[in-house]
Amino acid sequence: EIEGSPFRLLFRGSSEPDRVLVKGLDDGKNWRVGKAVHFSVDTKQAGKGKLVVRASGPTQGAPKFDLHDNGDGTYRAAYVPSAVGEHCFQVTYSDDLVPGSPFVIMVAEELDLVDVRVDEVSAVQTADGMYVVGQAAELIVDATSCTGYNLPQFSTRVSAVTSGTKSVAMTSQLSDYTYRVRLQPQEADTYLLGIYFGSEAVPGSPFRLAYGTAPAPNKCQVLGLKVDGWLVTQPMVFHVATGDAGVGNLKVEMITPNVDAGPKSSLHFLTTEATIQREGGLHTVELRPLHPGYHNIHVTWSGQNVQGSPFRVAVLGNHPDASRCRLIGPDVKRQYFKVGDRYEVKVNCERAGPGQLQVNATGAIVDESELAVSDIGDGNYVLVLEPSQPGSYTIELGWADNPIPGTPLQLFFANNVDVSRCTLDGEGLRSAKISRPAFFRVVTRGSGLAPLSASFIGPKGQPSPVEIIQPSLGIFQCAYMPLSAGSHTLEVRYGNVEVPGSPFTVNVSQPFAPERCSIVGGRIKDSILGKPIQFYIESTEAGPGTLSVQAVTGDGNVINGHLSQTVNGKTMCRLNLPEVDRYATSVLYGGVHIAGSPFKVRVLPPPKPNLVMVYGGGLSNCEVGMPGEFVVDVLEAGSGMLGIRVHGPKGGFKVKTSRLPNKDKQILVQYNPIETGDYDIHITWADESVPGSPFHLAVIDPHNVNGYS
Repeated sequence: EIEGSPFRLLFRGSSEPDRVLVKGLDDGKNWRVGKAVHFSVDTKQAGKGKLVVRASGPTQGAPKFDLHDNGDGTYRAAYVPSAVGEHCFQVTYSDDLVPGSPFVIMVAEELDLVDVRVDEVSAVQTADGMYVVGQAAELIVDATSCTGYNLPQFSTRVSAVTSGTKSVAMTSQLSDYTYRVRLQPQEADTYLLGIYFGSEAVPGSPFRLAYGTAPAPNKCQVLGLKVDGWLVTQPMVFHVATGDAGVGNLKVEMITPNVDAGPKSSLHFLTTEATIQREGGLHTVELRPLHPGYHNIHVTWSGQNVQGSPFRVAVLGNHPDASRCRLIGPDVKRQYFKVGDRYEVKVNCERAGPGQLQVNATGAIVDESELAVSDIGDGNYVLVLEPSQPGSYTIELGWADNPIPGTPLQLFFANNVDVSRCTLDGEGLRSAKISRPAFFRVVTRGSGLAPLSASFIGPKGQPSPVEIIQPSLGIFQCAYMPLSAGSHTLEVRYGNVEVPGSPFTVNVSQPFAPERCSIVGGRIKDSILGKPIQFYIESTEAGPGTLSVQAVTGDGNVINGHLSQTVNGKTMCRLNLPEVDRYATSVLYGGVHIAGSPFKVRVLPPPKPNLVMVYGGGLSNCEVGMPGEFVVDVLEAGSGMLGIRVHGPKGGFKVKTSRLPNKDKQILVQYNPIETGDYDIHITWADESVPGSPFHLAVIDPHNVNGYS
């Protein structure tokens, strides 16, 4: 025999189906209804032949399939499954099956993540939205909107924007459909956090989380802040450089003595917060001092004083300012007096700059002694008016040829008052609505000059303020706002004497306020077909109105809710929804949607406890101290809640349940008995016993001849 024999000859004209490569049809992926399945076929090494791909499986309508010849011996294919189930691809080349064919994939129902919520629950951010390196950002992923879906694997991906390095986020599952994500990088950068179920990103993903170094207030620099030379009412502008100070919040406050505070005031200092504009690491700060004097300026970075803070600066006055004059004394707000009364007011001009008080009075002043102005020093003056004749008096006060705020003063002096000539009108004398202003008018022309007062008293004696303004002589406009319902008392006095008709009885009722309606418990829960949805509506604070409830299907069918009143004032609603569907449930008060309406409600198929399967070695007799386990399969049992109760020796053993990996509808039940005896394990689905329940098992002690200890 010749060396090398036998020799292998390759005829390129023939086809070799076993050299065809199919990529992309491995069943490890999460195939979904409506999502294209992409795969490729490579026949470059298989010679000439005819490629045929046949797809089969459950359908709802015509499935979409496309096979494209790339022209170089390769093909790309796309298949869009229209139904859940097992789909098969038969790939042949020159009528022979290629390696791996037929290919079988499992297609699950379409996954809709549009209502998945991601909430950032950590609270360590700065004002510019940054975290400090080493502190954890925590997010909660709420996928309860996907209840009933077999969710694919939950995962995250993290990458740094600047460095491009990958990082890892810690994840944990809080419940069936909620997850916690924690990111705690150790380098300053902006990180992109992608959150996925399988290959599908949740809404808003990837999330941007910015991290910077820890705050260092000692590295902040205050630039351009002079200790003197500032002028009152002119802006104080300086800068703070924080480029090397890490992550933080800049806050600048000016604290000054409250020169307006009276002897009984507790507010002896005023705080003014600065306006700050930031460009990169440089902040432009603007403050406006309110009056001359020394001011303390506090500059803090993340709550800590920067170097040199607080800064003490001097502010100087620069020109006369009549607006800084103030009128002080109990008579400032009075207008009506009796002849013989003394009107006295103090005029404080100590912060008004250089100038003199100017007084001009008009009215029936008989003698100069009836009006006196005294300079008591330090920019303070006392004005006294004691007229001997009734009438109207006008006193104009000025400083450096400019009027003082609150002037001219309009004062009225009278001998006698006749309240019988007062007239009143307005709806506010009879009725009002809670938290709505009510108005009435008092006309006192011909009644003499006197002050008008009014009090509004609630059912329990609680007073409400009455606002009174006088647009013209002898006419008063009055307003009040009741805070509770019921019968109230309105007293009106002129010259401290009740006017005709006073006191008035005012009936206060609730206003129409649908925004005060609410669903007790916060939401309307989903239900099972055949079971009515029942919930309660709180509308006692919403005023007069009519409740109505309607549920609308996707096809536009309307189902009205049945309403009944409860003993505690709430309204109970029962909805009998006739079919499995999603419903938009509208709760209307007076024809207006209440908060949250319309509510999304689902009616789920009824449970099928007879289709629950229970299996495993843990359902047979066992030994004390030896763990046991079994599986409850609810895949075909519809919606429901699993219940497991153990009857036997008290404290004999407790069960622990968990879902099998990647099998959401199979529950693993584990136990470890510590007491011998007979046990019955009752298993229910939607409160109904499953086939075979209760399951009986005996726990024995192998070291005891009788089996029991």
